[in-house]
Amino acid sequence: MGKKEAKEVDETKRYKGLPMPFSFILSPEGKRNQKNIKKFKKGDKVTLVCNNREVGYIIVDEVFEIDINKRLKNIYGSDDLSIPVIKRAYKRLGKFAISGEYKVNYPRIKESIRIVKEKIKESGAKVITGMVLGQIL
Repeated sequence: MGKKEAKEVDETKRYKGLPMPFSFILSPEGKRNQKNIKKFKKGDKVTLVCNNREVGYIIVDEVFEIDINKRLKNIYGSDDLSIPVIKRAYKRLGKFAISGEYKVNYPRIKESIRIVKEKIKESGAKVITGMVLGQIL
């Protein structure tokens, strides 16, 4: 999702006519991540790394600045850093985001996709507009 799309989703809470609680953007924190993101140009192919392992890539379409506090309010309804989950999220968000076509090949994601497909089939769901995948902290 680029800047324009993300802004629209955050304001309307809709994406392509479907309910969407907040925009989906990639804005990783960290000095090196943020320094590099600011240098990327449209068309650059950027390798995505997790735990020192290549897990995919993104072809840069756009780099844009985000308002971290506004982002927190969109996700949690608050930017109160005294709330532990919000404080953890704040530490993971960078000031710049990157958008573009991407591919991710990560075993945990593949397994999550398999489980989600199984649950969709079991429930008969027709539309999924959001979900949370990850480990419990």
